[in-house]
Amino acid sequence: MTFKHTYVTENKEIVNIPNGSAAYIIGEKGFNIKKIKELSGAKISIVENTKAIIYGTFLQRKKAKIHIEESALKYTSRPTFGSFLLATDDINRFGSKNIRYRFVEFVDDDKNIMINHLCTQKYIMERIGEPNTSRSTDKLADKTSDKNYKTMDTFYKAYRTQSALGSGSFGTLDKLDECLKTIFVDLYDLGTNPCKSRCQIQLHLFFGRQTFHRVNPQETLSVDDFCEIKRHSEDIGTLFTHNYPSIYENIGIISEKFKLKPDISNKDNRSIDIIYVDSDQQRKKIKLFWDKKEELWKIEKVVKNMKRHAIISIISGTNTPDLRFIVKSKCDVFVNPKLKKIINDLQMKKSIPDENGMLFKLSDFEGKLDCISVRQKIKNCYSNDKFRIIKVLETQEVRGYDQFTTKHVSLKSLCWQQDDRKVTKANFNNDTSSIHEAIKFAREVAKLVDTFKN
Repeated sequence: MTFKHTYVTENKEIVNIPNGSAAYIIGEKGFNIKKIKELSGAKISIVENTKAIIYGTFLQRKKAKIHIEESALKYTSRPTFGSFLLATDDINRFGSKNIRYRFVEFVDDDKNIMINHLCTQKYIMERIGEPNTSRSTDKLADKTSDKNYKTMDTFYKAYRTQSALGSGSFGTLDKLDECLKTIFVDLYDLGTNPCKSRCQIQLHLFFGRQTFHRVNPQETLSVDDFCEIKRHSEDIGTLFTHNYPSIYENIGIISEKFKLKPDISNKDNRSIDIIYVDSDQQRKKIKLFWDKKEELWKIEKVVKNMKRHAIISIISGTNTPDLRFIVKSKCDVFVNPKLKKIINDLQMKKSIPDENGMLFKLSDFEGKLDCISVRQKIKNCYSNDKFRIIKVLETQEVRGYDQFTTKHVSLKSLCWQQDDRKVTKANFNNDTSSIHEAIKFAREVAKLVDTFKN
């Protein structure tokens, strides 16, 4: 992302801020803009949330613009749909008015400095008291869809006249089907557009903690109070922390309990993603794989139009991990021979990784690509006949930030693995069913994790 409209004089530069992204640039209580000033050495004023006036040397202004652009990018990459669902299926709904929640300070060792820059203090939701489960039922267990639509067209036309849980809203887990309907309408529009015929849909389910900031820790909430929270107001901020050590470190116990076996294949478990901006100002990703035979990193694919269509956070309200369901799309593009030459030439010049195991760095691409980030992943997968759990160690360098390493664990249904997934009439009900099954399985894993010592 590059600001197209700037006004420059000696030691002063004015850049236009994309509509709606000022809050991401400023951060909670000015924390992010303060950090940008410290990292760049420039003086910065935000005027009417539409312009940034930057004072300093050429290098200081350049550094400041990089950080501002990356902060604004967090806004432009926001999903079309997002919702926060509280897991209340173990509560007797007739007695749920007696159950309350509070915000408890959350301290972790998440090394994602890009996330940590956005807020100074994080909180998680904690249920106060234990529910009466004598009449409770697991509404998610066997439910796939509240209506069995024979075709996607029938569903699409019918749903346009129905009310839906809006994006950015808070609700309870029994609203999951409403969320999925809204998501699938958006994806169906994408799948039927001839211009998007090469788009691929990806489904992901992550373990972690849904955290909040700008909240009152002295306040307690009922389930109804939670459902009335509005995400897009200035009253509350949200971040999802993927770091959950007790899952990552106890994958052996989890595998034994759920009959998961390590994936054995000839494919190397390492990969490298290089995000760059091309001459048309489009963000693209180069995905590299290690060719064992030739002992070289090679381009597996290049993709563009990377978009997060939907994020649904499922909040436990207990000590068990929270879940985040994400729907993404991307489009394959032709691999330019120039990209292959860049990757090959770099490998001829260097073959020794740095102290963190990174082979390629941002500085390697200077003068060759407008590179935004380099991410190197080591994946270990464990599968049974229905699901796959992926354990990832990821080291990345992002423009404007120091290099950092994170760990996270995700889960996929095996029927999500096809790389050319489309939203069609045939697989709509299957996808809905598989999402419910995957979430149910993930919650069973989360309950086991709750017995481990963090």
